[in-house]
Amino acid sequence: MVGAGISTSAGIPDFRSPGTGLYANLQKYNLPYPEAIFQIDYFKKHPEPFFALARELYPGQFKPTICHYFMKLLKDKGHLRRCYSQADPMLGLLGFGGGMDFESDKAYR
Repeated sequence: MVGAGISTSAGIPDFRSPGTGLYANLQKYNLPYPEAIFQIDYFKKHPEPFFALARELYPGQFKPTICHYFMKLLKDKGHLRRCYSQADPMLGLLGFGGGMDFESDKAYR
């Protein structure tokens, strides 16, 4: 089971860290509140902020960390049966998938 911490060192922000978290840095989108960027009712009226954020966070512009490569090594050697991740696009870049992981970033693939 992995959390946001393995990707923050790669430059991908977590959601709630004061000062560096995603929600702390959404002022440029002029949202009524930070979570609005992920709510369907707000998106239907104002899709631009979500797409701008998605462009910033799109997989491919970040490099996997040593932790990601260690997990891949464990997987390649058959020592990792499952990987539970909240939303880590780096895992997809390293070939996780095919029933091994349960992520919420499938929309990026």
